[in-house]
Amino acid sequence: MVYAGEDPRFIFRRMLILASVDVGLADPQAVVVINACAEAFDRVGMPSGRYHLAQAVLYGSNCTKVQ
Repeated sequence: MVYAGEDPRFIFRRMLILASVDVGLADPQAVVVINACAEAFDRVGMPSGRYHLAQAVLYGSNCTKVQ
């Protein structure tokens, strides 16, 4: 999505929504981890912020979801 021109802050925003709605209490640390990655991205910026984005994506995709 980043290579296609999407704003990384939009991706973080959608991931925070995913952490609250789809993950919820199945993994309460999801919001904490993704929010910490978003704040680190805001502080570091691109191109090094890709690592924070990747960490958030990997954590969000591998955590337990609410059924």
